Amino acid sequence: MKTVLTKIKGVTPLLMHRFPMAGADDTSKKRTGVPDWKAEAELALYKDDHGQIYQPASHIEASLKEASKTLKIPGKRGATYSKLIGSAVSVSPDAITHLVQDYEIDSRPVVVQKARIVRYRPVFKDWELEFEINIGDDQIPIEVIKQALDHAGLYVGIGDFRPGRGG
Repeated sequence: MKTVLTKIKGVTPLLMHRFPMAGADDTSKKRTGVPDWKAEAELALYKDDHGQIYQPASHIEASLKEASKTLKIPGKRGATYSKLIGSAVSVSPDAITHLVQDYEIDSRPVVVQKARIVRYRPVFKDWELEFEINIGDDQIPIEVIKQALDHAGLYVGIGDFRPGRGG
């Protein structure tokens, strides 16, 4: 197994929107029924037990797998690295701490169940992540992982407002 220490830096803002956990208190509205935009944005953050903001490793893994669909395996008649990377590449730790913990609150209209509402989410203007990529198959050269990372950064992205989603 090969391990590659990796550091990525965002060139565009990262919009975060964590799926609300079942049973979590909905503090996004004050008692008056007026939306509390700070609380709504706070609920959308991925935070660990120590209050540190993190990015799930699964976001990086999914981005790598999607990006590797464009990378052909030499001598395999059109086969790509997608399945190999999906099964033999992992990212650790599971919760990748953001090196820059500062964020702003983004507000924009979104459509939820055919209704247009204003959604408040954290956006990171300058963000960096440092993590390990574990390669469990010798058929995957490190250069292919680098190409997949580059392609993922330019065309796939992570978070809510990424290139594939119009961001």
